[in-house]
Amino acid sequence: MRRIEVPRMIHDFVFVYYSTYRKFILQMISCKIAALITIFIIFSFFPPTEGGPIGDCWNTWSRCSRWSSGGTGILWKGCNNRCKELGYKSGSCILRPSDCPLTSKAYRCECK
Repeated sequence: MRRIEVPRMIHDFVFVYYSTYRKFILQMISCKIAALITIFIIFSFFPPTEGGPIGDCWNTWSRCSRWSSGGTGILWKGCNNRCKELGYKSGSCILRPSDCPLTSKAYRCECK
């Protein structure tokens, strides 16, 4: 069986084209990830006070969810401290029906 020799010029063109295409795809993925992170940060620092899916989910999860607990005490006050700041005696996270359309129940901060 004969081996087909690809001319060096074509080989170099294909190699350069593939390398350039791969770099382009990686840059596009990096840009998309950076855009998502930027949007998340913007929404984190400026939570909507109105209703709607984002506002309802923010109000539901901002103090009592496990995934956001790493920011408690650093980025925002915990439930008990926030309630005291608002003039209540105490506060705690209690499982209640959720206003967020992504889940039916969630832990919410309730002041006493």
